[in-house]
Amino acid sequence: FLKNTATTEIYTEQIVGSVRCVQETGLEHDPTEIIQNCHEVMYDVVEKLKNKGINPSSIITIGITNQRETTVAWSKTTGQPYYNAIVWNDLRTADICRKFLDKYNNNAYHFQSINGLLINTYFTAFKIRWLIENVPEIANNLDDVYFGTIDAWVKYNLTNEKEFSTD
Repeated sequence: FLKNTATTEIYTEQIVGSVRCVQETGLEHDPTEIIQNCHEVMYDVVEKLKNKGINPSSIITIGITNQRETTVAWSKTTGQPYYNAIVWNDLRTADICRKFLDKYNNNAYHFQSINGLLINTYFTAFKIRWLIENVPEIANNLDDVYFGTIDAWVKYNLTNEKEFSTD
């Protein structure tokens, strides 16, 4: 949504991306579709502003809202994704989580004091581990891989591949 300096909403725009079901427990998004949707939304907002007589150069900042734990791996060299984004509620990392739980005596809180997170399929680290273990192109090119959540992927693309940052 677009707000003015008085925080009055001027316009709202969104595109719901497609979800691909993989096997019984996997959910994926096409990272390139996400970027195309971002560009489309931004174009639509600029057009709506122009139609309301508002100069688009008056936009001071933008915000991104997204699925925070959806994970993408892409090439530092080409900027292209190595694989589809693994969606936040994808369960294919359950076996990896089980191995960690077995290792730490079923203590799902083992890492909580370090990173605040539980051993759970929801979290990005287990999705990254799955990508490394199951996508040979990623495993064979780790020096060329950026791993990030959707906000990092969108920011990377909106800055013309000049800025990579993630939490």
